[in-house]
Amino acid sequence: MKKSILAIAILIGFSACKKSSTSSDFVATDVTGTLVLKGNLSRNVIVPNGTNAWSNTGKRAASGISVVVKVNKSDLYQSASVQGADLYYGKSDSLGNYAVTVRSNAVGVNAEISFDGFTTTLDTIVNNQTRRGAYASYTGSNFTKSLVMGQNTQVDYSYVGTPLVSGSGNNLKTGTAIVTGNVYINTLKQVLTGTLTTLTTSSFGLANRKVYLNFSNDPFTFNTKSYETTTDGNGAYTFTLNTVEQGSAGYNQIANIWVNDYAATRDTIKPNNTIVPGKSGVFQKVSTTHSSLYNGSIRNAVNLSYNTFVPN
Repeated sequence: MKKSILAIAILIGFSACKKSSTSSDFVATDVTGTLVLKGNLSRNVIVPNGTNAWSNTGKRAASGISVVVKVNKSDLYQSASVQGADLYYGKSDSLGNYAVTVRSNAVGVNAEISFDGFTTTLDTIVNNQTRRGAYASYTGSNFTKSLVMGQNTQVDYSYVGTPLVSGSGNNLKTGTAIVTGNVYINTLKQVLTGTLTTLTTSSFGLANRKVYLNFSNDPFTFNTKSYETTTDGNGAYTFTLNTVEQGSAGYNQIANIWVNDYAATRDTIKPNNTIVPGKSGVFQKVSTTHSSLYNGSIRNAVNLSYNTFVPN
């Protein structure tokens, strides 16, 4: 009898210590925090090397460069089924330094980091005096890096300029082309017909949004030139491009125009025109391409519409 009582007691004790598995169990990746991704961006310049020659390994600050960090929700919250991504933005200061606060977890997220490219002159510095040089292309960088909450991370990047070939002897006739359009964002809209309310979609111009354009064969740098502008209060934008006359050999004059991912809410407009904030998420990047943009060309209504929305 005593042996039976002891066996029952052991069984009860074992059952009391065993933790049942439920979907609310603690998972380390559900605990999030922040870290600071920081670094310095520089570009190469030409400097004397001390032996009556020159070196292109000198450095100066790359200021005003956009830094974008993208963290997928599924990577941040690995124990849950989620979609969408968080976007974090920064810009290098006059010394080339940048700092972006990013949310991560204890395991670490695979953050997509990008530094914008640009075109400027490859300068020479002598006795702290800058002598402007020929145009060069400084290629940006896109890469993935593991970021862990609470662990500040330093990432520096040095741009190396690629001199652009001059067009000596081409005798190009140059001019300008114009590209205009609007950036729209898709919303939900309630329509009241009598006593019946239905739901449809509507778009309105998105103000203060960056629009980017890469234009092939710029006649002054003889390479792809990057343009950037910002939409006005109605979502409109305009680019004026340096270009060549139609028929210039080897000049297709192709423009790639785009707006980056946009973190926002997908709102609903009620019949009385009040706006009800919707779910948070990301409107995905939108781009378009136009060719044969020669002197005198005017391309209107090159519109970019944020239609694809991925909720968080």
